[in-house]
Amino acid sequence: MMFKNLFSKRSQTEEAYLSKPIETSLFKSGDIIRDRYCVKKQILACKSTGWDETYLAIDRDSTDLKQVVIKYLKLNIGRGRSTTAGILFDREMDKLAHLSSQVDCIPRFHDRFQDRDEFYLVQEYVAGRNMAEILANVRLSELETVSFIKTILSALQSIHDRDIIYKYMRLNNIVLRSVDGKLGFLYCGDITNIIEMKPPEPSDGFINHGFFERYKAPEVLALKPQLSSDIFAVGAIGIQCLVGCSLNELAECPSTGEIKWRDHCQVSDRFADILNKMYEQSQRYRYNNVTEVLDALDKLYS
Repeated sequence: MMFKNLFSKRSQTEEAYLSKPIETSLFKSGDIIRDRYCVKKQILACKSTGWDETYLAIDRDSTDLKQVVIKYLKLNIGRGRSTTAGILFDREMDKLAHLSSQVDCIPRFHDRFQDRDEFYLVQEYVAGRNMAEILANVRLSELETVSFIKTILSALQSIHDRDIIYKYMRLNNIVLRSVDGKLGFLYCGDITNIIEMKPPEPSDGFINHGFFERYKAPEVLALKPQLSSDIFAVGAIGIQCLVGCSLNELAECPSTGEIKWRDHCQVSDRFADILNKMYEQSQRYRYNNVTEVLDALDKLYS
């Protein structure tokens, strides 16, 4: 596909998870978790998913010593509430395990466990290039952007077909996989209800993470996400690809909250209208489902 050839030379790194030096972390290289997982390094990944820390580790029980990703969450809520959190955690992990066995675009579920108010999720490690890094300060053409978001939407549809809202759609969570050149989504597994039990912190990155709010539809910020909320986020990605910068750098209309982006790129009126409908603040006027968006994009140049 066009996007595969386009992105193949734009990044030399093979790290799907964005990383930088860590000042402090719970585990260090060589530590063994649950007598099974040997930590290689901490990955500073997107905290807007709610997990406190993310690690790359070796599964010592696997025959090929495969690499896995371990996500860690500590609530500090006391034993009584930990029981409730544990029930919610098990429920969501069961959903994630089932989903990852059915769709190809999210990491495979491997394991989950709890130690009092500490929660762990073990998933497949996805080797590849992170799209946020590949597209940093890069401006795509209209044709390139159409191809890219159609590919995202096609993968997203496999999740929506099971009535699951992804909720983490942003470039940081999309990877161009090394194994097959396809797009994959790094994060899935809804722990919103569990995070809400966590005492508020000044730097809490899940609900009030301003850097990612441009990707969040109003109903997501109100903790009432819908399937069309993911379409809103894909629309934000499409606009970002065209303008070549973070949407936080663009001005917005004070009365509507809509960002002013069309003067920052070359785009046809028809495609701009599609993106605006995807990125519509009001859910009533947004596309209802992925199929509607793909149909509109297929007819774009007809």
